[in-house]
Amino acid sequence: MVTDRHGQIAKWLRETYPHIEHLYDIWHVAKGFSKKLLAASNERECQVLRPWIKSVSNHMYWCAVSTPSGQGAQIVAKWESVVSHVQNVHTGHGDLFPSCIHGRLEGRESHKKWLEPSSKAAVKLETLVCNKTLCNDILKLSGGSQTSAVEGFHSLLIQFAPKMYVFSYTGMLCRILIAALHFNENANRVQGVTKPGEAMYSIKYPKGRKGAAVLRRVLESPTYDRDNSLRHLLRICPRTPGRRSAQTRRMLRQSSQWNQ
Repeated sequence: MVTDRHGQIAKWLRETYPHIEHLYDIWHVAKGFSKKLLAASNERECQVLRPWIKSVSNHMYWCAVSTPSGQGAQIVAKWESVVSHVQNVHTGHGDLFPSCIHGRLEGRESHKKWLEPSSKAAVKLETLVCNKTLCNDILKLSGGSQTSAVEGFHSLLIQFAPKMYVFSYTGMLCRILIAALHFNENANRVQGVTKPGEAMYSIKYPKGRKGAAVLRRVLESPTYDRDNSLRHLLRICPRTPGRRSAQTRRMLRQSSQWNQ
């Protein structure tokens, strides 16, 4: 099971379902660490850390994705190697990950200023990277499945059932079913192409990137066929209170068949 780093969820799974492997979504861990590193870069004599924030965050993703499942100790070893890397030391990291595997650094990576050993910035980075709580979370990073699909569905659900309005139980159930059908129908859309056959991209400026540009794929337009089928089903539903529960069960059975 892959979740964010919610402490109560982790404790509940650990005590109630100890046989379930609980992993963490990389984005949530990387986001929290980037905030701490950004705050540290604002301290005196630590401004040299700022150019490394994005690289260290990307390094966390690489540590999890490049490591086979079940080898959490190796993920931690790769993660802690970044302390030596930013000081221009690329060998002698440890037994599980003895040296960096990158080639010759080029472009922006080659122009970054290396941290001086034992400097305040280097010590601050090492303190943050080797934090015991963080390393325990790094140990459980998921290199495969993430929570982005669930969060995408929650974002879509708000469009069908805005939080500013109050719906009855049946009304809310219908809207959730419509949202689920629409999401499943369009979850695997392919990238759109131009008339000459070239892949389509767009430039976005997400709020979380603080004005930095991001290149994203432009997907094909969504379809609404299953939504129309469910709306037709809801129109013919009887409105008598006595048959509402039976109709609700029938809707659930039919929607599960469509999703299959």
